[in-house]
Amino acid sequence: MSKSELQVIVLKTPKTVPEQTSEVDLDKIREDIAQYIRETIRLVCGSDAKHSVTWVKGDKTTAYKVCVEQRVLGKILGSKGNHINGLRTLIQAMCGSRGFRGVIDAPETFEYGSNTPKFLPR
Repeated sequence: MSKSELQVIVLKTPKTVPEQTSEVDLDKIREDIAQYIRETIRLVCGSDAKHSVTWVKGDKTTAYKVCVEQRVLGKILGSKGNHINGLRTLIQAMCGSRGFRGVIDAPETFEYGSNTPKFLPR
């Protein structure tokens, strides 16, 4: 083979089928991911900031709802949304490797002096 010739070898690997997990296992994984989000928020905002994370299961997508105090909302969002987008990317990777789609909805804030979240105005 001369220097001007190039040999290309293409290796084909068989596609692996993800292991079938039961619905109970997936719910445990969803709760573990929600706990990861809670811990991340606690580390970013401090342990005294009130926050909650819940999840809602759809057909193929799990939506994680984040609710924080108004005073720490900027820490969660980050400059130009960098913090929340980074967290969303990690959650997409965690969920995708387990066979379902995961999204984090826009953070909500708590009503002053209550435990019920309110939606942010658009």
